[in-house]
Amino acid sequence: MSDPTQLVLVAGLAAVMSLVWLLWWFRPGRQLDQRDGGGWTIDVSELTDAGPPPDGPQLECYNVPVRLCGLVLAPVGRGTELPTKEELPSAIDEMLPGFLQVLQVHQPKLFRWSAQLSSRGFTQAFFANTPLPGDRGRGTPWCAIAGRFEAQGQGILVGLICRSTKQNSLSQIVVQREGQWLDIMRVRGVVM
Repeated sequence: MSDPTQLVLVAGLAAVMSLVWLLWWFRPGRQLDQRDGGGWTIDVSELTDAGPPPDGPQLECYNVPVRLCGLVLAPVGRGTELPTKEELPSAIDEMLPGFLQVLQVHQPKLFRWSAQLSSRGFTQAFFANTPLPGDRGRGTPWCAIAGRFEAQGQGILVGLICRSTKQNSLSQIVVQREGQWLDIMRVRGVVM
């Protein structure tokens, strides 16, 4: 498939399929877990206990293959909202190129939290409300990553709950600056 026309066609088809899937995922009537970021606990034992899927795009956290089991999204600041369901696919892909294709394959549970006043407050609330087994996930297959990214001029807070196939020392990871997402997380095997 070295013909440029075929590559463009495949990339276009993948983009359309990603958009259709995400619109279906955020469709009206779908029961999304709406949480306010305080007093609610995400029980990781209720998330899938499978490791990374063998086929399709691979998600890595510090080079350890993981499955995305849970995804928390929240806007930053008072009176702000997450991007619309039409804008959200491109916004999510700005955080980590190829991430939409990972969502399609991994099928994580989605949690929408209300607006958070600060990235630090969100990170603390996310880790407090997502207790990982063991010593904050250390020595287990579980890890959690939280931070902020900018998309379409808007700040979005993200929490990822991931599971590998083996025990590891990843634990809880705070993304300190927006560009650090690409240092911590990597998507492999996607069609661009």
